[in-house]
Amino acid sequence: MNDREGKIMIDLQDSQGAYPETTSVLETTDKLYIQSLHANSLAWLPAKQAALP
Repeated sequence: MNDREGKIMIDLQDSQGAYPETTSVLETTDKLYIQSLHANSLAWLPAKQAALP
């Protein structure tokens, strides 16, 4: 996630590489739904865990 000047504020990349090439994210009040071009599933992350501002 970047601020208005382009500075990275939050990095949600998978450092293990288990969920490759994230192509989109949908934010709801309780979850982030993460889509990948090459993954076999749709991933999600609790919004509180992502610590979004």
